[in-house]
Amino acid sequence: MMIRRERDKTVEPDMLTKGAQTLNEKAVGKLLAHETTIRSKSYRGALKRFTKDINLFVAMLKDYWYGRYRGAPLRTILIIAFALFYVLDPFDLLMDPIFVDDAAVVALCIWQTRDELRKYEQWRASQSDDTDG
Repeated sequence: MMIRRERDKTVEPDMLTKGAQTLNEKAVGKLLAHETTIRSKSYRGALKRFTKDINLFVAMLKDYWYGRYRGAPLRTILIIAFALFYVLDPFDLLMDPIFVDDAAVVALCIWQTRDELRKYEQWRASQSDDTDG
């Protein structure tokens, strides 16, 4: 999957993987401190159609961070964290920022992590089933 940006340049799918490699646990902790800002950005503009996905990203990241969910590889968690950082503020993240629409980055993240997101959703549903009884 390649995403077009202005002036007919492309963003390669490995953008998220490369970006994820720059993150560490401290960075992920800082990201979670901005949860409200990230969620509020998901309700506007091009990101609006991804509100559910962004909320799922945040929930998965939190569950991983607090040790409640360990079913996803660290690579998946870091890709999600990178995408959320990009939504929060791409200029803080990239030395040479490429101007890609936030929605395109979120769409790429969904595409790259879709199998793990499905597993997480199933796990979440089973957790609420366990507490209902």
